[in-house]
Amino acid sequence: MTTEPEIPKAWLLLTHQSSKGRTYSDDYDYKDNLSECYVFDSFVPNHKRIAVGDIVLLRDKEYLLGVGRIESKQERSSYKTRLRCPQCHKSDIPPERKTHPFKFRCRHCEHEFNVPEQTLHPCKEFTIYYKQSFLEVKKNFSLAKINQIINPKPNPQHSMQRIDNLEELIEVLQKAIPELNELINLNNSPILDHNAINHQKSYISSEESDSDYNRIESPNIIMRQIKERRGQQKFRQSLRQIHHDQCMVTGCNIPDILEAAHIFSYSRDHNNHITNGLLLRADIHTLFDLDLLGIQPHNLTIYLHPSVKNDDYAQYEGKRLACDIQLNQQALESRWQSFQYRLRN
Repeated sequence: MTTEPEIPKAWLLLTHQSSKGRTYSDDYDYKDNLSECYVFDSFVPNHKRIAVGDIVLLRDKEYLLGVGRIESKQERSSYKTRLRCPQCHKSDIPPERKTHPFKFRCRHCEHEFNVPEQTLHPCKEFTIYYKQSFLEVKKNFSLAKINQIINPKPNPQHSMQRIDNLEELIEVLQKAIPELNELINLNNSPILDHNAINHQKSYISSEESDSDYNRIESPNIIMRQIKERRGQQKFRQSLRQIHHDQCMVTGCNIPDILEAAHIFSYSRDHNNHITNGLLLRADIHTLFDLDLLGIQPHNLTIYLHPSVKNDDYAQYEGKRLACDIQLNQQALESRWQSFQYRLRN
């Protein structure tokens, strides 16, 4: 007796990567890479429900951009900037008005203003990966076609929405994505048995946690993750040795909370060079990644975004980065420009 494959859960995800213009909203930093991964945090509804094996449909505000199947899900501690009305301090700020003298009008107290108040909040940041299975929609596929089928109609303000009737979408989507059947059919997905998984995991060093492996569906995915994690561990060990197990900003010398930070964002193996790295305490690493902490490239003076100049971090403003080696000047200047942009916006 043949058993029909179970239809997996599916999600409609809003990505800002392809947007031509950016609006002021709670989602201040967009780290999505359309064909590889999607990043969200614990402030987003449904952040706990989305899981490895689920189908994701990536969209912008007008079109469906691609479809993938979640291969792995990673979690890290982070911070999120919330934009608030400077009068009532509510965070539900509408999109920026382009032609009005005041860019924003609060939905709650109707106060009009140009510069929102910014507050920083701890959160969990999640990254889902679907690179191996991603299918791009090469022709424009209007979001309106999806809205006609999905019930209830997707809310354009919600970035992650569950699709409960994927079966009804499949026939329509297949016209734009002929390979969709293979993606959704579980029987065609290479699932490793437990022995194979354990065999592959045995290559991971004791410092590498299994927590990132929610479920592993392909040998290629496993080896790619191992290669990336091995490179990161070697990079961290080199920085620990060079900088004597001390955070270059705070002087903290607790190895368990020191992390390897890339000055220029990690993309290829050659970026794992000590001149492109900083050894930072975990929370300082997060501030640096969010461009809430900047390093002047010529004198290595540390500067903070006004939103984080509180009792905990104000002491580091104006300090010089503790560094005895020549850092990558081009990478420093690129990050400094990013920090300056953050200050202006």
